[in-house]
Amino acid sequence: MIPDQKYHLPVRLRTTRKLINRENLYKSVEAEPIAISDTITLPTDSRKHQYKR
Repeated sequence: MIPDQKYHLPVRLRTTRKLINRENLYKSVEAEPIAISDTITLPTDSRKHQYKR
């Protein structure tokens, strides 16, 4: 759930990015308060012998 149309959520970033103000993305996000928290359950693919992580 995105709280508002003006927010964009980065998903699955392997490395950090520099922001317009030259700050580190990971550090900036960690400094922000958590707005919402949710848990999702992802199905496994038994054909590929993948297990839940």
